[in-house]
Amino acid sequence: MKVIVSGLTGSGKSSLAKMLADRFDLKYIPGGMLLKESLPDHDFKHWETDEGLKAIKFRLEHPEYDRKVDKMIANEFDKTRNAMLDSWVAPWRTPKDGIIKIYLKADLKCRAERVAKRDSTSIEEALHYTKNKDKLTTMIYKKLYGFDSRNDLQIFDLVIDDTNLDTASLFKISELFLSKQKG
Repeated sequence: MKVIVSGLTGSGKSSLAKMLADRFDLKYIPGGMLLKESLPDHDFKHWETDEGLKAIKFRLEHPEYDRKVDKMIANEFDKTRNAMLDSWVAPWRTPKDGIIKIYLKADLKCRAERVAKRDSTSIEEALHYTKNKDKLTTMIYKKLYGFDSRNDLQIFDLVIDDTNLDTASLFKISELFLSKQKG
């Protein structure tokens, strides 16, 4: 089974992808972490910081880093029989057949609250970083590949608005869906 979980900042994609990878015995491939590690100055904990936004702006000026990592991730995903990929961009860059694509969405306030909790910061600060990260990252992928990661959702097999869902409920919905897909 091959699965990609996508969504904007704070949507829960990494948490869900890790849980589903564990449940279905899939190799977990963390797209965002691999991208971060490819950058020359990657000494920041989260993208949702001043250093993280600086790195995203660097990516806007140097698209070769995204292209290189996207290719590397695609190669790893292709060669792995049972894989779970957590990625903003991969759903639009992989074929439809044989890959289950899940998109998580939540309203901005909810996503900022999640980021604030994860990063031990204020909601106002998390809101600032989340809005800017979403805007800049969407610009990168629109410029590089021509899609809008906020609105071009027709390629997904399952879209979940998890604004009012806890992690356990989100997991149950996704697990049931994947179990039915697996047959």
